[in-house]
Amino acid sequence: MVLGAGTVLAMAGLDRSGRAEPTLDGIEEGVVALLSLAYDTMVSRSALDHIRRASDQWRRGDTCLALIRLAYTGLPRLRDPAEASFRLFLADRALTDGVTPRNLLKACGIDVESFDLLKAGFNPAQRRVPAGPGLESGRWAGRDVPAAPNRPTKPPVDFVVYKPAHPAEPGHEQHAPELAEYKPVHEVPDDAVAVTTPDRRTIYDKDSTTKKLMAPPHANFREVYAAGRAIVSLPYPEQYRRAHAAIAQEGTYDFQRDVKQQNFYDAYVHASNYAVGVYMAGAGYSLDVTRAMAKLYTLRNSSNYDVQDQLNWINHGWKDGNSGVWK
Repeated sequence: MVLGAGTVLAMAGLDRSGRAEPTLDGIEEGVVALLSLAYDTMVSRSALDHIRRASDQWRRGDTCLALIRLAYTGLPRLRDPAEASFRLFLADRALTDGVTPRNLLKACGIDVESFDLLKAGFNPAQRRVPAGPGLESGRWAGRDVPAAPNRPTKPPVDFVVYKPAHPAEPGHEQHAPELAEYKPVHEVPDDAVAVTTPDRRTIYDKDSTTKKLMAPPHANFREVYAAGRAIVSLPYPEQYRRAHAAIAQEGTYDFQRDVKQQNFYDAYVHASNYAVGVYMAGAGYSLDVTRAMAKLYTLRNSSNYDVQDQLNWINHGWKDGNSGVWK
C-alpha cells in the first residue's frame, strides 16, 4: 500500500496460499504518522478504519471494492505532491531509523494530543446515541451503528505489487559511520573570516565576539547554494544521499567540524546551520520542509533537538538563499 512517490505505508505478507496479504496489524501508529505528515494534519480514526477495511478487501481479491473503500477515507489529493512526497520520504527514513511515530509527529508540529487519543481508541467521528425513548442519549454508539458516509474522492492511497531490493550480501551491509571524538575550540580561530555576501554585506551575529557571522576561510556559500541546485532533478533517495553528504555532521559544509584535526569550533556553529538553510533553498525546498528535515535529523543524531537558535540560523540561510543572495 503506497502513497506519494512510492512511500510504502504497509507491506503485504503471504497467506497460506501464497497470495499477498496486506495488514495494518502492529503498524497502525506508523501509518497514522506517515499519513498525517503527508497532509500536515492529524488524520481521523475513521480514515484509518477505511484503510484497514480496504486492505481486508484487497486481500480477498476484491480490488475494485478496496479502491472504493479507500475513496471513502475522505483524504483529498495532496496539495503539493512533490513536497508531500519528500516529507513522506523523510518520515519513512526517520521511522526506519528508530524514531517513534509520536516523536516524529511532534518534531513536525503535528498535534500529538490527537495522536494519543487515537492510540487510546477515541474516535471523535463516532456517532452518539440520539435523544429519544429507550436509550440514554449522548452515549457513544457501538461500532455496528453506521456513520454518515464520507463523500468519496479519488483515493490518494493505492495498492501496488512491490518488490523490495535484494538484501546486501553478508559482510557488505552499510552501516552509519560513527563520529569521531572532537576537541572543542572555544576561541575564534585566527584565520576565521566574516561571511560576506556578493554585494559586500556582512551578516550580524549577536553571539559572536566580532558581532559578525564567522566561518573558516574555505567557506563559500555560493558553492553551497550551487550544490543544492545540483540535486533538484534527482530522485529522492539520491537527493537525500547527496544532501546528507553535504550538510549532515562531518559533511562537506559542516564548517563547525574539522575532521582531519578532530576539532569542533564553537565560532562556526552558526555558519554550519546557515549553510543548511542556503543548501536547502538551492535545492528548491520550502522553509517548512527544511525545518522539518533539520528537526528529524537532530532528533536522531544531536543533543540540540528543537534548539531555537539552530532553527533561527537555518531560517536565515534559507531566506538569504531563497531571495537570491547566493546565486
